[in-house]
Amino acid sequence: MSELKANKISPAVGTDLTLGDSGDTVTIPAGVTLAGNIPAANLTGTLPAISGANLTNLPVPSPHTGNVTFPASQLSSGDSNTLDDYEEGNWTPSIQDISGSNSEGQTYTFRSGYYVKIGGLVSVQGFLVLSSYGSLSGNVYLAGFPFVHKNVGSQAQIFFGFTTARNHPAGYTSVCTMNGSSTNGMIWMQDITSGVSPISLSEITHGGNMSFAGTYPAE
Repeated sequence: MSELKANKISPAVGTDLTLGDSGDTVTIPAGVTLAGNIPAANLTGTLPAISGANLTNLPVPSPHTGNVTFPASQLSSGDSNTLDDYEEGNWTPSIQDISGSNSEGQTYTFRSGYYVKIGGLVSVQGFLVLSSYGSLSGNVYLAGFPFVHKNVGSQAQIFFGFTTARNHPAGYTSVCTMNGSSTNGMIWMQDITSGVSPISLSEITHGGNMSFAGTYPAE
């Protein structure tokens, strides 16, 4: 067995210091203290198990105390246990008919929306006041959601809260059923006695407000 004893080994500047060859074992006797700072960027390869020595003054990652930043464009992961996106911002809700158009002469006194997206789940809230529905006809759709609804075999529900724009009897509630692979959904009214039916434009009051909130899966 070869043995080397030295107070200091200083390789030439810009060169590497190699201890042993592949397959060799480098032993650090018990009671030896390794001291100093080893930058993480300088550690390469696979670090073997270390025993029989004390490591002191080596850099230890400190607990994270700042923010977690995700890229502006999602780097989607196929792993169901991986969080791959976070985003929050504003969106602009609109009222449409089956044509899906925002160019039917509909106008608004006010409209706004806010969303938070965590992974594949989007939470939205919105408010709008429709002053005129122009040439819209038929059933009513809530549109403009910030992300495409993921087609998972079921439809997410966006529920209406305080709303004065519904021209139908008291006791009814309204809900938007989102369509798969789209950014809109039909608005329905439901009653414990009469059941569920789609809302038509004749049941929307000009100048009335609509407030709504809900969550849905995004593609």
